[in-house]
Amino acid sequence: MFKVHFYHLEKNGQVSVMKKSELQPLTPKDVGKITEQGREPRIVILDGNVMERSLSE
Repeated sequence: MFKVHFYHLEKNGQVSVMKKSELQPLTPKDVGKITEQGREPRIVILDGNVMERSLSE
């Protein structure tokens, strides 16, 4: 059984692949579940220094 629906070979050698829809991972939206909006990532270490304010937030 083939699991790939579509693939594309770029000029730079990179391959883009799209799985068949029935093999795509299930998401909360697929089952009608409402999720909380995620927070933005925080930088807690920058150039080897701990960013105390970001860490405490």
